[in-house]
Amino acid sequence: MKKDKKKEVKPYVKTSTTIAKAKTKTFSPTSMKLITYGLYKLAYSFNTEKYKSLNLLNKKSWKEDMWDDFTCSFTTKEFCDSLGLSDGGQQRIQIESAIDKAFDEKIKLQNDDETRWFPWFVEALYYHPKSSELTVSDVGESKNKSISLTFHPGVLAIALNLSSGYAYIDLQSYGKLKSTYALKWYQILKSRYNMKGKWGNSNNQWDTEEMTIKELKEMFSIGLNLYEGRTNNL
Repeated sequence: MKKDKKKEVKPYVKTSTTIAKAKTKTFSPTSMKLITYGLYKLAYSFNTEKYKSLNLLNKKSWKEDMWDDFTCSFTTKEFCDSLGLSDGGQQRIQIESAIDKAFDEKIKLQNDDETRWFPWFVEALYYHPKSSELTVSDVGESKNKSISLTFHPGVLAIALNLSSGYAYIDLQSYGKLKSTYALKWYQILKSRYNMKGKWGNSNNQWDTEEMTIKELKEMFSIGLNLYEGRTNNL
């Protein structure tokens, strides 16, 4: 009797609803994909218990020996395969540009009492030596360390805190989207993922809360006077 094949689980990451709905100013779809993939890599290795007693939003809590815990490393091939992207030379150029732009990108967290701004990364490394400089023994090691991203402690503490809800990001679906607005909208929609089949929703279906055009523009960092009377792009 043949055994049933195990259902293939596509790579996914759960990120905090707070991150999904935060106001961000992003310049590159590839930057957003790198950030999400970095969170995916860290989500399975980050020791939440180790930092439970520390307030990572407070600089005084940051220790010199903790930076490795906030750092993920992966190859360009791993990144491209997980998000269904081509692994060509042009893609590698986009990745380097995306890392560069990510340092200009901020995440804005706001509530009734305060507003906080954070950079996504505190350090990044993109190692891409020329093939002529590599020996046979170097190739495997260099590929294993192609990209290294060190997240800001405060951002990581918020992103991996799923207690207030999460967005379920399917990396393959996420990788197919080409617009920063589409990527952000996907995150917002998937932040309601854990409502499927509950509270009046049918199985495998879920509703989003009502949002005004003004609220959407604020979330997407679009000027309130831009696209006045035009929602066809949406």
